[in-house]
Amino acid sequence: MPLYAITQDVVQAYYQEKQRVGGRKDKKNSGLPPKTIRNHHMILKDFFTYAEGKYKLHGNPTLCTTRPEVIQREMRVLSPSEMEVFIREVVKETQRIAILTDLFVGYRKGELLALEISDFDFERQTLRVSKNIQRVPTVALSLDNPNIKILNYDPSKKNHLIVQNAPKTRSSYRETAISDGLCELLVRHIFTMANSDWSNPYNLLFPSTTGTYIDPKSFDIRLRAVSKRCEIKNVNPHALRHTLATKLVEEKVPLNIVQGILGHSSIETTRKYLHKNDEIEREAIQSMSDHLSIEKLLDTPQLRGAKERGKFAGVILPNFSGESKASGQ
Repeated sequence: MPLYAITQDVVQAYYQEKQRVGGRKDKKNSGLPPKTIRNHHMILKDFFTYAEGKYKLHGNPTLCTTRPEVIQREMRVLSPSEMEVFIREVVKETQRIAILTDLFVGYRKGELLALEISDFDFERQTLRVSKNIQRVPTVALSLDNPNIKILNYDPSKKNHLIVQNAPKTRSSYRETAISDGLCELLVRHIFTMANSDWSNPYNLLFPSTTGTYIDPKSFDIRLRAVSKRCEIKNVNPHALRHTLATKLVEEKVPLNIVQGILGHSSIETTRKYLHKNDEIEREAIQSMSDHLSIEKLLDTPQLRGAKERGKFAGVILPNFSGESKASGQ
């Protein structure tokens, strides 16, 4: 369709069609999830905003449309006792340092697995995020894009791992201060690799056993294996990220600092990472209950109201109505 012919009704019908049958030509009931439709909306909105200036379109047809509501799943957050069990089990893994680093810095898995040794400044005790690794369909690859590195390109494969010279968003470029304990762990990890026959031609901080980038899918599999051995359900890289965010807020870290650590472009996104903690709530309520002493309460004289009664509160004033005068009062 020509751009000028695309109206709000056309865009709305598109969203409804995608919600009903998705992209299936056989029209079977297999609609796209609400989050995907909202992603379509964001792309179209930006496109038509550009087209308004470029082609002088009269208005943006996406602005007054409605999209299906996205129901946010409650993300898994490890309790302190679960973290202890989880960490004890993680140390048995080959990629234990990568998993522990993910738990204590909260990076996205693509950011974590793209880290190079040069991104670790042990003197300043920081890690720097500047790249991202992800798996994409071969048909979506841009072979002449200078900002990506395609790993082991083979046009017959359905998917490829690519390394992007840019993280997810502009805010994802960040340098994170790390603790003494994690810094020491990473230093020992690097020296261990240097004094072993572990191949590492890309100078990666967390290379695979064959010296290449760890596939994010393989990272998920290892975490699920640890989760199963611990009998702790639904532990994935995103759960580790949510756990860090929740713990930071419980330690009274300002929300804008948490936003910077997680690399969110919006503080509203960071708010979604905060989760209810029954133990913290119980402690907060208990701190109020500490002001309540049953012994003092029983010894306190009871009053009729919240304040003492006035000096003349019990006096009844005379009635000067006509009826009273008639009765001789």
